[in-house]
Amino acid sequence: MKEITLKFREVAVDGLPAESMDVFVNYEYGTASTSYSGKHKCFCCRDSTSEEDANYRKKVWDNVAYWIPLDEFNAAFEDGETP
Repeated sequence: MKEITLKFREVAVDGLPAESMDVFVNYEYGTASTSYSGKHKCFCCRDSTSEEDANYRKKVWDNVAYWIPLDEFNAAFEDGETP
């Protein structure tokens, strides 16, 4: 058995990511791998997403409770270590 420790950030405490990146999130309906736009301050968005789409997605993805950079998440499973 392999034990892995993941360091999720809590949106209510740590805030949103500071920059655009791919993330793994925990939200009301489960977990998901998605993108985050620093430009729009929105999950399931890219910086190239239109304002109209970003505003809609902010409403749909407003229940993300925890997030972790996807690179950090994947690295934990590749070698058993977290950065």
